Amino acid sequence: MEFTVRIRDRDYRVVTESDGEGYRIRVGTKQYRVKVLRRRDNVVEAIIDGRKYTIYYARRDNRCYLSIDGDQFELEEVVETKGRISFKDNILVAPMTGSIVKINYKVGDIVPAGKTIMIVEAMKMENELKAPYPARIKKLSGKVGDQVEGGKPLIELEPVE
Repeated sequence: MEFTVRIRDRDYRVVTESDGEGYRIRVGTKQYRVKVLRRRDNVVEAIIDGRKYTIYYARRDNRCYLSIDGDQFELEEVVETKGRISFKDNILVAPMTGSIVKINYKVGDIVPAGKTIMIVEAMKMENELKAPYPARIKKLSGKVGDQVEGGKPLIELEPVE
């Protein structure tokens, strides 16, 4: 998986890969070997490059707050790739060219964070477009069976409390 995070006004490209024993995580030019020992609630115990850490985290919208050995970090997901939410205009786009195979909600519905709103199939892979936060569906573009181009806006959201 690849994504970009912003830490203290600087963007970092993050690449994560599972290797069966754990993960290889590259942040910018640095690479880390991570083995998750235990995950519960908002706490992860992990060995990172041979050293054990307890990591406390919380997510809100496109931000993740971390506390690692007393150091505090605020990460902001930077949205520039297809298939991710554009937090500026609350739009979910088609991750790649494909066809809409399922729509789970209709305009006006309130969707809890993390729930799949729509599935787009491309190259025999299902790509779920999920609500990144509690939201009302403001607009749906397309219907089941429609072909869509990668990057096409499919869902407009309106945040709700």
